[in-house]
Amino acid sequence: MNQHKTIEEIHSMLFKEITDISEKASIYHEIGSTKDRRDEYNQIIEFYNESLEIEQQSTPFDEYNVANAYNNISIAYDNLNDYSRLFHYHEKELGIHQQEQCPDLSIFNRSAIYNNISEQP
Repeated sequence: MNQHKTIEEIHSMLFKEITDISEKASIYHEIGSTKDRRDEYNQIIEFYNESLEIEQQSTPFDEYNVANAYNNISIAYDNLNDYSRLFHYHEKELGIHQQEQCPDLSIFNRSAIYNNISEQP
């Protein structure tokens, strides 16, 4: 528990010092990951959404980071048994994977999303 607290303190300190907006998105993402290890799902969603908002406004737009944020948010909603929101974020992630301008996101990634959706009650 103390290790997670120290990690959060380091992230907070870095966040105050960093001026690059995309680096701030990465810190929000890392804080969300730290919360994930502690099963703090509502806070996970909050930090991943902060990261997502920054990523959506970044230039150049990074489809991979946005899709990853959608996936992480959907996993948190899965852990909260909030399946309607889980589906909502999986659909957003899938929309990115289906875009022609995103060749790095393969058919394997799309099939994994469909698999995740089909496993839900």
